[in-house]
Amino acid sequence: MSGTTVYLGTSTQVYNEWIDQGFMTPRSHRVYSDDYNSIPAGWGIAKTDPRKINLSFRPFNSPETMNDLLAGKYDDALHTLINNAPPGAQLTAFHEASNLGDYSAWRKAGWFSGASMSRVHNYLRDKCHAWHSANGLDYVGYGPILCCPADQGKAWMGNDMDFIGWDIYDWESGKYRNSDGSISYSKLATMFSQIHDAKDATGSHDAMICIAETNSARAAYRAPWMNAMARACNEYGAPRMETFWAGHAESCTWDECDAATKTMLKWIDATYGPNIGPGQ
Repeated sequence: MSGTTVYLGTSTQVYNEWIDQGFMTPRSHRVYSDDYNSIPAGWGIAKTDPRKINLSFRPFNSPETMNDLLAGKYDDALHTLINNAPPGAQLTAFHEASNLGDYSAWRKAGWFSGASMSRVHNYLRDKCHAWHSANGLDYVGYGPILCCPADQGKAWMGNDMDFIGWDIYDWESGKYRNSDGSISYSKLATMFSQIHDAKDATGSHDAMICIAETNSARAAYRAPWMNAMARACNEYGAPRMETFWAGHAESCTWDECDAATKTMLKWIDATYGPNIGPGQ
């Protein structure tokens, strides 16, 4: 299969379930550290583990602690985290910071914005690059993860990022559906093109696109959705596709996942995935 190799994975909630159930070994892994004013102590997998990992964390919850981060007060903890990263690791601060419904009080207070988050992204990108380079290692990739229209996301991206992450679901609004409710690949492909345009507009020309969360709440269309998403990742240069399993309006739990979708996920890994055996 030509195009971009797609590392299919999942988030912490079901990562071990995939392995324990003998379903498959995820090629990539989304980890969330939800504590505020905290630098995670580790990545959740061994430093030698070749599976790709993306870690989201929340290093502040006030203008004072944000300024502490930018002033270097958390640098020692960041240094330890970054230098213990496994190969291909990615780091992001404030997953979905661009969401209009999240952090609304911070927005109203005026200190949490696209401009302030871009400063944070640029600061952390420089730390990821500098500390690993000083040790002769491949640096940890840094970038934002967004969940909004592509043009709106530009203000929250920072500049010259290593990756641009996006959460894309089969939204109830029907954004990626045909008039009969089926999945529209052309509409999904348009979103990928718009993300490329947005990252180019912010100087992140070489940044890879990563799908950090995806799913569909509609059982009848979940397998076609996964198929369309994997195809778009392959054709538009997005090497990571992280499925997300939760009982919210745009998803379902892993226990609720239908057989057709499980078959499709295995097909995606065999068709678009890396040419390595499970667990490698």
